[in-house]
Amino acid sequence: MKFSAYDRDYHQWLEAQIRAIQTAQFHQLDTHHLIEELKAVAKRDKRDLGFHLKRMLYYQLRWQCHPERRKFPRLRPGPRYGIWHSTIQDSREHIRRILADSPSLRDHLEAILAQEYAQARLDVAQTEGVRPAIFPRTCKWSLQDLLAEDQD
Repeated sequence: MKFSAYDRDYHQWLEAQIRAIQTAQFHQLDTHHLIEELKAVAKRDKRDLGFHLKRMLYYQLRWQCHPERRKFPRLRPGPRYGIWHSTIQDSREHIRRILADSPSLRDHLEAILAQEYAQARLDVAQTEGVRPAIFPRTCKWSLQDLLAEDQD
């Protein structure tokens, strides 16, 4: 079996593709693998956005299960509640960065939000030992609310 440069040394293959594009030697491009790589990058960006959105929703929902911990936001008792808050903030920042780098992903955000909320809802119900029905079937937060700095 003959292995291509793509299979032998991925980094070297990438550099060769970059050089071919920079020098307009398009006949040297490995278009088959380039197309696959570009598709994978597009999927990765959507997946990363979904991951951070789900993580933020997960902790937002857990936060809802513990209203006593939200009464005094600056005096959150217990280390895990501070971690929840910082995880929400961290996810929010990751989402903002992803959207800044790829604004067209906003076109997919509503669908990703619906999908990730549904899963976060089930995950939190299992973690907290409650029925999923205690949470709304659809996300009660708008994307604008979720991404707002003072949301939590």
